[in-house]
Amino acid sequence: MGPVPPEEAKKIGYRCRVCSRQLTKGVDDRVEELADRRYGYRPPSAIDFIYLLPLQELIATALGVSLSSEQRLYSPKIWETYNRIVEAFGNEFRALMDAPEEALRESASDRVARLIMKLRRKEVEIIPGFDGTYGRIFVKEEAEEEPREARDTERRGLQDFL
Repeated sequence: MGPVPPEEAKKIGYRCRVCSRQLTKGVDDRVEELADRRYGYRPPSAIDFIYLLPLQELIATALGVSLSSEQRLYSPKIWETYNRIVEAFGNEFRALMDAPEEALRESASDRVARLIMKLRRKEVEIIPGFDGTYGRIFVKEEAEEEPREARDTERRGLQDFL
């Protein structure tokens, strides 16, 4: 069972539907308790938020490193890539928000650049964390086009050369 929205938690009396144990209230619950405005209120002059994730986690995801353990985020390969990107663009925010895709490819890799561009287009899904479990990044990968030579080589068998 995953996170339960505050409205739903109230309806079920803050009890787990599976084991009937008391649910831990989350940040959303506390915000609702303290709020002096209706849910979703937005002042007319409000500035849009910017959808960002830590560069280190994006690199790990692009490299296929499982984020199940925070220790894996400290691998040398992730930090080498991180440092190259930050050195090229000055800081993490410039890399995530402003760097051209081609420049990202030059300082990192195609996969990292593609993932940063997907983040900018809001095509990266976050599976929220709950009760001490960290959230996860979910990216639907498009099928990568293989070079023609690779496809032809895979389809040939020994009998093709006899």
